[in-house]
Amino acid sequence: MQAMFKGSLSDILVDFSWNSPTFEELEEKLTSFCWSAPLDAFGMIRTDRYVSAIQVKGIDPIKESQLRTVTDKSIPFMALQQEGSSTSPLGGLLNLFGESDLDQPDGILIGSALARNLNLAVGDRVQLVLPNWMDQVSQRHFMVKKIFHSGFYEDDSNRVFIQRTILSDLLNHPSGYSVVQINYKAGDQYLTLKNELSKLFPAATISTWRDRHAIKLRAVVNERKLIALVLSMIVIVASFGILAIQWSFVQEKTRDIGLLRAMGFKRKDIFSVFLGVSWIVGLLGLGLGLVGGITISTYANDLIALTGWQPFPDGIYYMDQGLPFSIEWEDALWISLLSISVTTLAGFLPALRAVKVEPIKAIAYE
Repeated sequence: MQAMFKGSLSDILVDFSWNSPTFEELEEKLTSFCWSAPLDAFGMIRTDRYVSAIQVKGIDPIKESQLRTVTDKSIPFMALQQEGSSTSPLGGLLNLFGESDLDQPDGILIGSALARNLNLAVGDRVQLVLPNWMDQVSQRHFMVKKIFHSGFYEDDSNRVFIQRTILSDLLNHPSGYSVVQINYKAGDQYLTLKNELSKLFPAATISTWRDRHAIKLRAVVNERKLIALVLSMIVIVASFGILAIQWSFVQEKTRDIGLLRAMGFKRKDIFSVFLGVSWIVGLLGLGLGLVGGITISTYANDLIALTGWQPFPDGIYYMDQGLPFSIEWEDALWISLLSISVTTLAGFLPALRAVKVEPIKAIAYE
């Protein structure tokens, strides 16, 4: 999920609120870093049938591709460097603009959800409408070169990529970029890099992609804590069930307990019998729970696809490629220990009551 949240961002982002360095200065100061300087903008994308608000990101395909890790290969930045394009499978449906306007359109990468909403395919023509820094509106036609799928719904539904130089011309942007993106190298530490970058750019604000998505990540952490609390309450409630059953069991077997004590059974033997019953019930429930939980988690996406039920809407949970899951064995161990501890506590009180049964009184009472 964190890989999805990262999207097209890099490990470290350097923002300049004013007096941004030129590209020549960036090249000179960042020789030992793996970096790129994209340009972000908001605008509209238009087809012959639809208009949608989007986020436009202008990139240098070569530098951006060098930054990407394995989790980001679903965004084919190098497609913007390719010549030519295939014809539209829609058979020329999107032909609002005249042929003279579409002879040499620039390339654009579009997210899969956005392409689906706008009924677009590779080779189709679109128009970008962007407000620029001169208080005017810039328009330009583009051809869909690739449709990327990052798995992060927010990117796939409203993000497009074009060449940075083209976007800079459209916006008349003074510096030509919005932020500097830098990736870690092997052995790098965030604080060390932050100190180095602070010395190079004293007026800049340095943050990570996690800072940009802090609210979403914090929501996930809070949901994990809430789920842990709910599961703990379920275990505690279940322990009261075991306690009630065992207590009734001791009440029903009072005469039998008295007979066993009269036959020479020691208190510890009686205690171990009733505590052992609690452990058997707890271990059986724990085993069924672990097997069931792992099985359901592993095949959850298959079950969702089979039933067509969508319990996690992509617009809310940011995921459009199924439910991600990770079996944390450390968490499973803590849950197991909690279950056994609560089960032991639930069986301890009834077993203690059974130990206190006096043989003569139990037989006489019965």
